[in-house]
Amino acid sequence: MWNPQDQLLFPSGASSPFKSNPSNTSFEPRMQSASIDQLMQQISDPANKAQAMATLIKRHPSTPDLAIRLWEFPNAVTTLLLEVVNTYKSLEPLKLTALDSERVCLAITLFQIIAYHPQTKLQLIKAQIPVYLYPFLSMKLKETPFENLRLTSLGVIGALFMVDDKEICYSLLEAGVVLQCLHSMNYGSELSTSVAVYIILRLLKQEPGLNYFLQSKERFLALTGLFQKLLERLVKDAQPSLRLIKYILGCYICLSGSPQLSRPNTSIEIITRLHPPIFKDVAFHNYIRRVDPSIGMQIEDMYRNMYRTRS
Repeated sequence: MWNPQDQLLFPSGASSPFKSNPSNTSFEPRMQSASIDQLMQQISDPANKAQAMATLIKRHPSTPDLAIRLWEFPNAVTTLLLEVVNTYKSLEPLKLTALDSERVCLAITLFQIIAYHPQTKLQLIKAQIPVYLYPFLSMKLKETPFENLRLTSLGVIGALFMVDDKEICYSLLEAGVVLQCLHSMNYGSELSTSVAVYIILRLLKQEPGLNYFLQSKERFLALTGLFQKLLERLVKDAQPSLRLIKYILGCYICLSGSPQLSRPNTSIEIITRLHPPIFKDVAFHNYIRRVDPSIGMQIEDMYRNMYRTRS
């Protein structure tokens, strides 16, 4: 699962979709020695903005109150938000450069820091900051500069879900976060898809999120239909993403374990959707059991839930 210590999601050269790596940016000596307040002042200066943001991200592990200081520093959040909004006009091929994408990803990574901190996450939601990231999630573009925006934006939402909180869950459901995640699962890379499925999993682990999908047949079918498409894609890969398989299985376990599906009037169509046909593929089943026995245990949990539901 997502390690809270690796919550940053800056994509350049990252070895994990849940870990930031801004080290590709060269740091000027004066930035290295600048104070946090000086760096936050510098993010309003176009000439020093990228350096200042990258340095703040680098300082985050040693500055536990960075999220609070960013949120409270005059014009800091506004400056970061303007960096995001000003990118909208470039969201088409040949307009967004790699350098522009990297700079915006730095700004979004700072929003991840704010989203992760318990004292600022609710303020971020109340200010509707995640909604400003939706244009990056609703894109169909797959080139690297756009994919990096998608991945880093998903990281903000993922950071908000690092704790179970009904207020956060309700707020993001009302803000339409599910549709953005489903779209990212359709068009994103394996890394983006993994983060989007992780967010859905965190939703399903909470009562409001589980009810959201189970109280509407259309939502349930849309979600499980997309899971089946992802699994069909994974079974064709020579080395399928075990992380993604685990997240998808986690979602099936949450759905299949719900008492709502034990009602006598639950349709055969719904029950059938809880039996991913891919896991009946002997070769695929044996492969994932061999490379990661914990996945085999997840599959057993999923089927155990389904038999309990229908007994």
